[in-house]
Amino acid sequence: MSEELKLLPCPFCGGTPELIDEGYKVVQCTKCGVASKAVLVLNDTHGVGNKKAKKEWNTRPIEDAIRAELAILGFNLDNALTRNNALENELTETVLWLESLKHNRDFPEWFYDQMHAHINVLRHLKGGEK
Repeated sequence: MSEELKLLPCPFCGGTPELIDEGYKVVQCTKCGVASKAVLVLNDTHGVGNKKAKKEWNTRPIEDAIRAELAILGFNLDNALTRNNALENELTETVLWLESLKHNRDFPEWFYDQMHAHINVLRHLKGGEK
């Protein structure tokens, strides 16, 4: 036995919908009067018209599209945060490596100046550390 399809609230006012049978099936909001498309099923002995009318009422293409887009955006945000964390870890390791080179006196003086400039840029990118 199939489960009865529950009607969603009115997408415009939140009112309660009702199924109307006037030879055709239609779902209409009891509060604002907005209605679904009419469904006509000849010799409807199995309630197919009721099911189709309820499905028509419950169809929310804009809401479904927004939910799908939000799911994609959430996925992209999760990926961006994961990538950001990975880059932050790489940045920390790079700064530590560059700072470890400060004590190596095998490099010319200009190298140290460039290294300090890079360290400052990397610290700034990491969040303003000085």
